[in-house]
Amino acid sequence: MVFNRQVVGLLVAAAVVAAADGTALAKGGKAGRVKERVAFEDTGTVSMLKARMRVDRRSLARQELRVQVEGAPTGLDLEVLMEDAAGSGVLVSVGSLAEEGSSGEYKWRLRTKKGDALPFGVADLAELSGRAVEIRATGGELVAEATFPSFDPTTVTGAGKRGNGKLVSQFAATDDAAAFASGDDAVHAKVKVRRKNGEEELEIEVEHLVSGLVVEAWVADGSGGFALVGTLVEKADDDGAEYGLEIETEHGDPLPLGVASLAELAGRTVEVRLADGTVLATGTLPALGEGPSGSGDDGGMGRGRGSDDGSDDSGDEEDDGSSDDDSGDDSPSDD
Repeated sequence: MVFNRQVVGLLVAAAVVAAADGTALAKGGKAGRVKERVAFEDTGTVSMLKARMRVDRRSLARQELRVQVEGAPTGLDLEVLMEDAAGSGVLVSVGSLAEEGSSGEYKWRLRTKKGDALPFGVADLAELSGRAVEIRATGGELVAEATFPSFDPTTVTGAGKRGNGKLVSQFAATDDAAAFASGDDAVHAKVKVRRKNGEEELEIEVEHLVSGLVVEAWVADGSGGFALVGTLVEKADDDGAEYGLEIETEHGDPLPLGVASLAELAGRTVEVRLADGTVLATGTLPALGEGPSGSGDDGGMGRGRGSDDGSDDSGDEEDDGSSDDDSGDDSPSDD
């Protein structure tokens, strides 16, 4: 759902106030750290106690965006809309709030650590700075509005002490993909980048496709064109065919475009195509920054899905109802 409107001066002023209220500061002095809470302005359309937005960024690998409504009537259908660019006045639906229990609480949450894609496919929540955000009923009624807090981008990737880390980015399926979907499930694609002990891995997966396709991955070459990364291999899946491609430097595989590190490809557009050029899904390579090569440790990267480096999971903040309180800091073992 898309809404067009003028962003009035009051809304712009709210963004300035939010920025002046510490939005650009990294909590606890940690580079790249942002922890912000923004209260929505209630329009009075729906009776509620409060609505608020939470923005947390520990690193590019550990970002969270949450919108929460409390004390509202039960049985509502609510969605979150956001400007496609700051000041554009064009608001696009980016998610739906799920009702929790029978107390009138609704919540929408994205976490990059869990593989959730940020709105509009941005790599850093800072790219959403100053954009108008609305909560609307699915009939279009404006329930509450706010402005996304403003803060600086970060280059902190979330890699561990030896440069280890993992990032996952979800792709957006195109309209053409529906013709090749298996059953009622939508085509789903994602890319994973990993580093462990100086070795790197790129993995691209596509699920819920029909069998017998020739599926390819292409990456932007930096000069307006695309270069072939490789052909995805098909394997059987309960919900149709799954196609995948793995590139592992540990096994001598060259990285796309001949780069020395996946960090050089951060932010590049990736397309999943059929052999005839039909684009099924698009996304961007996440920003797994450069880390030290070779730690002298005993392992390399495993080939299986369960071989991810566990360093991303330390100190993860669970949704226990207390995490919205600004008074507490997170675990010191985030990194």
